[in-house]
Amino acid sequence: QVFALHDIVGKFYIAFRDQPTLMEMFIEVLLYAALAGGEISMIERNILLNICYQLDFSNSDYERLVHVIKAEYHHAKLRNSRKPNKKVKKEMLFDAYAILDTTPEASDEEVKRAYRRLTSKHHPDKLISKGLPEEMLKVAESKTRKIRAAYEQIRDTRGI
Repeated sequence: QVFALHDIVGKFYIAFRDQPTLMEMFIEVLLYAALAGGEISMIERNILLNICYQLDFSNSDYERLVHVIKAEYHHAKLRNSRKPNKKVKKEMLFDAYAILDTTPEASDEEVKRAYRRLTSKHHPDKLISKGLPEEMLKVAESKTRKIRAAYEQIRDTRGI
């Protein structure tokens, strides 16, 4: 039996085209699955880019999400290291900025805005009211925790 991915993604787009946050979360879930093994293979990348194309999700937005999710994985790995030295702390801070989709050059206000925007976008209560399926609630909760941890690290480092 052949899995008609193109048709299924098309139906998904029709059902959720007016909810870009849910479509982005769908792509994030696919990226988490693809990156669980470490790297995205060329075949996986092509499939993911095809899905993004069908959902009117740009290649640059895809690359941005890959960067953010890789930073989340790397940040978690470093956070679990026993004795973080200066180099590890610097890498963790760099990852924290990536998680917030900002840079170390951003002003304190820009960092706060990024944090608020992402928290609002991924907050489970808000997503449930927009129709997020219950199964996706854990993903939203996890994402919110990662965003909060990244912001707290930046805030503590900067003294915001």
